[in-house]
Amino acid sequence: MTIIRHKTPTEECFLEWMTNHPESFHELDERRFYQFANCVFSYNAKSWLNSEYFRKRILEIKPYFQKKYIDEFYNRLLILKKYNEVRKLDCITIVLDGDKYIQRQYR
Repeated sequence: MTIIRHKTPTEECFLEWMTNHPESFHELDERRFYQFANCVFSYNAKSWLNSEYFRKRILEIKPYFQKKYIDEFYNRLLILKKYNEVRKLDCITIVLDGDKYIQRQYR
């Protein structure tokens, strides 16, 4: 039995997404793409944000992958990057507890 080791968790997520049928846009394939995107941001894998690298890696595994789909997935990745960078808004609530006001802060 052969053990295959990949360099990073991001690489593992990418292969999981690509070895199925990413061009089908099925719900499970979409989920695998979002898992891959999450790995890119969680592990700070900046090389995947380079369009040429992204395109090259997809075509290594799926040589007949359509260019329009590569561009669409790359644009989604950039949109998710912007979403991921937004600082979460602090939320403060003040409630009345008997005769005192209590302030609670949520992040």
